[in-house]
Amino acid sequence: MTILRHSHSTAAQLRNAGFSLVELMLAMALSLLLLGGVVAIFVSSRASYETTDRLSRIQENGRYALDLLTRQIRSSGFVGCARQPSYISTSLASANQVWYNYLEGPVRGYEAAGASWTPALDASIASATAGSDVLVVRAPARDAVPLRLTANMGVGTANMTVAAVTTGVQTNDIALVYSCEAQAFFKVTSFSSGVIQHTTAGGNATASVSYPFRINAEVVPVETVAYYVR
Repeated sequence: MTILRHSHSTAAQLRNAGFSLVELMLAMALSLLLLGGVVAIFVSSRASYETTDRLSRIQENGRYALDLLTRQIRSSGFVGCARQPSYISTSLASANQVWYNYLEGPVRGYEAAGASWTPALDASIASATAGSDVLVVRAPARDAVPLRLTANMGVGTANMTVAAVTTGVQTNDIALVYSCEAQAFFKVTSFSSGVIQHTTAGGNATASVSYPFRINAEVVPVETVAYYVR
């Protein structure tokens, strides 16, 4: 009778032998393949997120720009009740420059024609991208509050008396004074205690608005804004 005394220990040795080199290499290859797939999915998701985020920012900026343009264009050419005024003037210096040429009209467009524009682009509009149109809008300053004259002006050089407030217009503002009969553009050289001055200092070619505006005429700050791709 033959007794196999080592059969149990041989089976145990086989069980404890571990993985062979081929098995380890195969397991590592499969792990690397799975890890590569996970990394590829992560990179793809990250790229997709960044693309979506950039597109969202572009759309958000576009909506803001359109909203700003819409409000500016809607308020362009505001003259109160002076729809057909019998008198229009400006006392501004450099009145032919695009920023101060309020008599030109509320809106001015420059159409791109290659590296130039039609009409010729004002030299003060710098760094406009070739091939990009330019839109210039003249309108009351955003959130501007008109001030009402509380006394008649004696002559066009007289100061304007309004309610003694600290808002509405500020020194160095470009402003429009208007009634139902006339409108005039000028630069505010001083505003204090309800008195608006418009002397020749710092921006006015003449101290006269050339029209004796009467009580209840209104003054509002105005601005010129140019929109273009820089």
